[in-house]
Amino acid sequence: IKLDNVKLEESDYTLDGNILTVKAAKFATKTVGKTFVLEVTTAGGTTKTEITQNDNRPTATVTASADLTKVYDGTTTFVPPEVTYGISGIQIGARVELDCKVGQLASKNVGTTKLTITVALKGEDAWKYKLANDTVEVDVTITKKTVTLKATDTTKVYDGTTAANATLAINGLEGNDQVTVTATQTLASKNAGETKLQLTNIVLEGADKDNYAIADTTAEFDFTVTKKEITVKANAVSKDEKKADPEFTYTVDGLISGDALSGALARQAGEKAGEYDITIGTLANDNYTINFTGAKLTINEAKGCFGVVGAASIGVFALIAAGAYVFTRKKND
Repeated sequence: IKLDNVKLEESDYTLDGNILTVKAAKFATKTVGKTFVLEVTTAGGTTKTEITQNDNRPTATVTASADLTKVYDGTTTFVPPEVTYGISGIQIGARVELDCKVGQLASKNVGTTKLTITVALKGEDAWKYKLANDTVEVDVTITKKTVTLKATDTTKVYDGTTAANATLAINGLEGNDQVTVTATQTLASKNAGETKLQLTNIVLEGADKDNYAIADTTAEFDFTVTKKEITVKANAVSKDEKKADPEFTYTVDGLISGDALSGALARQAGEKAGEYDITIGTLANDNYTINFTGAKLTINEAKGCFGVVGAASIGVFALIAAGAYVFTRKKND
């Protein structure tokens, strides 16, 4: 009788009728489940039979427990800081260790998911046991990642309102995650100058929005309101010498409804007959840049009655009021 071409001594087996029993010691020790070739030679000839060593090793079971969390990072990769393993079915004193290989999370998304860990026995006595399970699972809680907002295009031309339409974006998104943000935008002041853009009713939108949380329910950014340009044109006016100036009027284009200009137009100094520039004077509004077009004030020369009487060249100046008074002035040559 040969086992894998190794001749067996009579002490290595027993033969009871047609039942041959080979002692376990003759099988290779760490090859449980291996197929052997049994060769039996009798007077009738030689027969070869394949036999498989029965796996009667005790079964060991591996368990795992852990309280694991991770902040969403867009991947299924996770190295647990600590996992508690248990092995049942191993005899006390057996030289057996556990070999673990961490796999991937079942899901990358926020919520509770599973982490699969591949387990195997190692050590001098590991071959003596078979495992009931070659993997274990532990729960992992993935929490939302906190992100912040940023605002660009934080300027506008004065329009008389506190409305704003800055471009909003998100700092801290992972990979190619699709998340956008909407919010109610309000300026702290409508007037030209530096102010604050205040965001309320902040809402995340997009396919991956549930994996993120906003740091604050409101946000504030610096914002600049620039002056609006308007056109003011002075109207030309006139008067006679020694008369009071007329009202200086103007037309304005681009002024927001409800707004007004303070101050008044002025003019170039002088009272003699001629033309004088009408200037912007104190006309102003802090929310506007005024493009001014001037005009002219025309002062007309004062007119009276002057003549020559007779060949004697006597000058007579007369001012008659109500036909009652005559004033004369004579001048001899």
